[in-house]
Amino acid sequence: MKIGYPCINRSVDCTANRTFRLKNYSEERLIQTVEHNLDCLEEILAYNLEHDFLFFRISSDLVPFASHPVCTFDWQDYFEERLGEIGDFINDKGFRISMHPDQYVLINSPDEDIFDRSVTEFCYHAEVLDLMELDNTARIQIHVGGVYADKETSIKRFVKRYRKLPGYVKDRLTIENDHRLYSLAECIKIYGQTGIPILFDVFHHYILNQGESTEQAFELFTRTWEPDFGIPMVDYSSQEPKAVKGKHSETIDIDDFRSFIEQTEDYDFDIMLEIKDKEKSAKCAREILKEDPSFRTIIIRAILDKETDLIEVFTSPDFMLIQMAKGILERADIIYIMKGNMSDSIHIVKTTLVGDLNPVSIFVRRQDAEKALGLLSVLEDEQDEYNG
Repeated sequence: MKIGYPCINRSVDCTANRTFRLKNYSEERLIQTVEHNLDCLEEILAYNLEHDFLFFRISSDLVPFASHPVCTFDWQDYFEERLGEIGDFINDKGFRISMHPDQYVLINSPDEDIFDRSVTEFCYHAEVLDLMELDNTARIQIHVGGVYADKETSIKRFVKRYRKLPGYVKDRLTIENDHRLYSLAECIKIYGQTGIPILFDVFHHYILNQGESTEQAFELFTRTWEPDFGIPMVDYSSQEPKAVKGKHSETIDIDDFRSFIEQTEDYDFDIMLEIKDKEKSAKCAREILKEDPSFRTIIIRAILDKETDLIEVFTSPDFMLIQMAKGILERADIIYIMKGNMSDSIHIVKTTLVGDLNPVSIFVRRQDAEKALGLLSVLEDEQDEYNG
């Protein structure tokens, strides 16, 4: 499990979503703004690495007006190298990234012009992630859209339009249950016709559901995630006390979060905290997970490059793609670097500890950690035989 928060860090003195008015558009202004946003994105990611927040949602405003007709500048070529460097950092440190186009980006609008503009916006988001060279575990989450007086017709329109999208966009799209129009059950219906995975929003489900408990909801939505998509994604928040129903909490409700973790103990997923105070609540969530006896804290260290001191490489079928090594760090039993999902053949690399790499905590269900430890023990036996 990786934890994180979306877009803005209130502890860092800059934002990665600076924009400007359309009437002030110029290539020079665009370049200056994007350079600022990328500088701030790097600063936020460095902060997140230091504080163990390995799940982050990048703002859609990273490149202002990228999908607008006014922007004829080839920003993809101009920023390709810089975006690639940021992507290298993301991949090396084990981050997971998402993006979330705004509410006006609609696949199922009856207005063809709105759909066309939405496709352009989706392409922009996918291009950012592609230029960072992130795999398909980096997702673009969207809502189903409007009802337009006829929900069944609107669902059919969504499915038809989805099939028209470019492949590199479809490969990254994920739909989210919302709190007003499309429940988890309706998203499941769309999944059945498209194969698009469902990002489960806990708070939205609390407001709009068809009687499914949290446990039942997890049983349903986790099945929509294929290995290439990564482990399921979850948005978590709760109701702000004494506020209108549907208002996200200003800060984490510790009791509610603990209860949520207990209810979902059989599942592994990455969790985005959609809570107003951002990284402050993420720190609280991190400490709650450290205290929870159903988790083991695993220390993860990025393998930076081929200069890392590799002891031996083994290949073994039927396990998750993992890089691991022994570690005597705080509560950790192993260093566990997760690089992918189920595959026919995986590479497990045992490494020496490299002193200049900062340890980062992620959270793994106890049964998964013990499976990994058992696998490491088998590899050590193989190493002894090899050396003998």
